[in-house]
Amino acid sequence: MVASNPVASRPLQLEVERIVELLANCICATEEPRAALMTAVAQLHREVQATHHVATLHLHNRQAARMM
Repeated sequence: MVASNPVASRPLQLEVERIVELLANCICATEEPRAALMTAVAQLHREVQATHHVATLHLHNRQAARMM
């Protein structure tokens, strides 16, 4: 586990809280908030997976370039 500085992570936490609040407002404004929530969570999961995949490929490419 990597130790982190709670003071340094506070701006990130505030930004995430702001984004979640906006998303919650959008979800609650729909006629089917539960379905909207499930859709939002599924989309977030896909985005995280895609970003992780691209980052992993980038890392592997950089490591391969160093070995050449």
